Amino acid sequence: MNSIAFGTEGWRGELARDFTFEGVRRVTAALADFLKEEGSAQKGVAISFDRRFLAEDFARESAQVFAARGIRVHLSSTYLPTPVLSWSVRRYGLASGVMITASHNPPEWNGFKIKGPHGGPEYPERVKAIEKLLNKRYPEGGSIELLGLEEARERGLIVELNPRAEYLKWVSNLIEIETIKERAPRIAVDSMHGCSAGWTADILRSWGCSVTEINSAADPLFGGTPPEPKPANLMELMAIVGEGDFLLGLASDGDGDRLSAIDERGEFFSPQRILALFAKYLKEERGMPGGVVKAVSATIMLDLLAKAGGYKVITTPIGFKNMSPHMTQGAGIFMAGEESGAIGVTAHLPERDGIFNALLLTEIVSKYGMGPRAAIEDIFSRVGHFTFDRLDTRFERSRMESVTRRVENLEPPEELCGLPVTRVDRMDGVKIFRDDNSWLMVRVSGTEPLLRLYAEGRTGEEVKLLLKEGKKLAGI
Repeated sequence: MNSIAFGTEGWRGELARDFTFEGVRRVTAALADFLKEEGSAQKGVAISFDRRFLAEDFARESAQVFAARGIRVHLSSTYLPTPVLSWSVRRYGLASGVMITASHNPPEWNGFKIKGPHGGPEYPERVKAIEKLLNKRYPEGGSIELLGLEEARERGLIVELNPRAEYLKWVSNLIEIETIKERAPRIAVDSMHGCSAGWTADILRSWGCSVTEINSAADPLFGGTPPEPKPANLMELMAIVGEGDFLLGLASDGDGDRLSAIDERGEFFSPQRILALFAKYLKEERGMPGGVVKAVSATIMLDLLAKAGGYKVITTPIGFKNMSPHMTQGAGIFMAGEESGAIGVTAHLPERDGIFNALLLTEIVSKYGMGPRAAIEDIFSRVGHFTFDRLDTRFERSRMESVTRRVENLEPPEELCGLPVTRVDRMDGVKIFRDDNSWLMVRVSGTEPLLRLYAEGRTGEEVKLLLKEGKKLAGI
């Protein structure tokens, strides 16, 4: 039997090899059973999809499985950003949401993300229960009933999902639009052929910004570049911002839930710095109460700002599903985030949202009257200068177990690149801290055969040395 295993969030796999129509039917059937057995199925579900190859067809397949079980489906007729799908689940009081997407993964991948009724990633213990039902009840090769799309629509079991107007109204009440209109900044947006196309740029234009948008056309190959907003994939955006009179460049990943930025110099402004800027702004300018949740891969600047400001920091394993449970109203958390650009603001949604975060970053630079690189200088004056980089190294899938075991058993040295090691965190991979608050982290990806090395140090050269040492420690 071919079992399906859920990774960091939901199920992802290579098209045809792992991710198939049969697999979508099996996962959907298990989710439907779970909702029926907990008594929430009558609330219905929402389904949408990204711009990948066959994504809409996979979404329709899932909808027909739900419909055959009498569960009403709110199915979008066009692609939606993942956070808009999550927002819709909460807004319309639905039991669950399904997003067909592989997020930032290469074009040959697709995935099945499950969203909870709270408007964020489904909680880990519930996902485990769904996975258990899946592999117990729905083995490979079994028959799963479908209800045709036309009949399902006639019976009211599939209805259209179109949340755009309501979502725009919602975010308009959370962002200081007048601050943006008064400044009217010039902004470049790279949609990376993903789901933020037609959203971020259009909203900013409607608020008076001068916007240049690139890579907005549908392309299941993403222009030959994986839709992950990291420096190597944003050279075009950096060139545009660097050569023009832009205050800011913005980029989202394939399904629109992550954010990266380009500063006013045309240089990459890492999500780590965005996190620090958000924490400072939301706490000091917006006066938001409470603390911060961060993934173990997130910047040390959050800890240092929190220590100086007297608020708490909760650290979790990587994956927004681990942070979202801390973001319930009244839990005392105003934001959450990780180094990948996945950032959530509790007042908006217990979910990362690349569109909302792009609007918020635009508000920040408009409020300060300066680009993000100039704005971060105040933070550096308080906690010291930090820079970050990540190095990804692919290996053969057959080595997944051995590489994972080596990282789990890694014994850190007493000294790392000339400075004493002060502590080691094994929450998710191995994170090694030095006595100046710099750190190196070694981790195997939860979704693909990939070794990830993370390093945050005082200078770019120091970060390069830490990453080089990380490769040695991991034996790759």
